[in-house]
Amino acid sequence: QKSSPAALGVIAMTHLAKKEYKEARITLEKLLVQQPDAADAHQLLARAYAGLKDPGRTKAELQKTVELAPNNWSARIALARLFLLEKNKVGVQEQLKELKQLAPDNADVLLIEASMAKLDARPKEALSLTEKAFEKSPTTSTMLILASQKKEMGDREGAQQLQEGWVEKYPDDILARTALAGFYAASRQEDMAIKQYSRVLEKNGNNIVALNNL
Repeated sequence: QKSSPAALGVIAMTHLAKKEYKEARITLEKLLVQQPDAADAHQLLARAYAGLKDPGRTKAELQKTVELAPNNWSARIALARLFLLEKNKVGVQEQLKELKQLAPDNADVLLIEASMAKLDARPKEALSLTEKAFEKSPTTSTMLILASQKKEMGDREGAQQLQEGWVEKYPDDILARTALAGFYAASRQEDMAIKQYSRVLEKNGNNIVALNNL
């Protein structure tokens, strides 16, 4: 008995949640036989191909998604990121043109703009855009991107203060604390690095990075 598109969609999302990418691909291909113009299914299939490490098919499915659903900004963000990896400036700019209309204040859009500014050797503009992204979405990943850019611009003190302030505010953030330890180590602040790596191991005794640095 043939499963309905709705049932196949649920099954596919379950496979994706379990990182069963091959099974998700097979299920979504069955769904798309029944509903070839289902934009959401094409976007899910892009996720499956991304999990299968197939950037070509990932990009093709994202392109199909935005063709069918031009206002799908999350698919456009994913597509723009792929173009960034390829250093395809034209592709990124095409997506940014639409994204600035659909989600101008989205932190991910601002980070894509920042990455383009870096590609074009406009580091000050890249830093400013990343600061705006951090204001919109103060996450660990955005904080670390901003700290890295500050360091690249020669503001090591600012990068250090940003990371220290974050870890003080979020003491259980293992990723941020590990990054801070690495920053100290790279800055030859060995005692500070050891202290942070030790704190990481207090929270996670199997942390490979910390174990390898103590």
